[in-house]
Amino acid sequence: ASSAVRLPPGVTRSVAGSRKPVPGERTVVVTRQAPTRDQRSGADSRAGIGISFGLTKSGEAFITGLSPHGPAKSCKQLHVGDQILAIDGVDVAGWQVGDILALILGPPGAKLRLDVLPAPSPAPSP
Repeated sequence: ASSAVRLPPGVTRSVAGSRKPVPGERTVVVTRQAPTRDQRSGADSRAGIGISFGLTKSGEAFITGLSPHGPAKSCKQLHVGDQILAIDGVDVAGWQVGDILALILGPPGAKLRLDVLPAPSPAPSP
């Protein structure tokens, strides 16, 4: 099985890999969910990490939810409100939801690297 990242039409590897780090960003490595009984029987089984995300009008991707028992929540390093900057080293700014999802989904048990900008911490209550 190939582990090559499939880029959207018009995006080349050199463009995708040329992102400069953003101050405050961090890299989180998460293992995609282990295959379920149903996935084990499927030839084209792909797994995610248990996040939902949305896009702003300017094309920035933000985590909007974490599956209660998913790998993203279990790792305790990803949170609702975190901005997804890159997936496996590929800058996702301006990408469509389906293209980002294609990067997230992969072989069950495989590692996924997310570069995220943590959500701002809420101000302390007076």
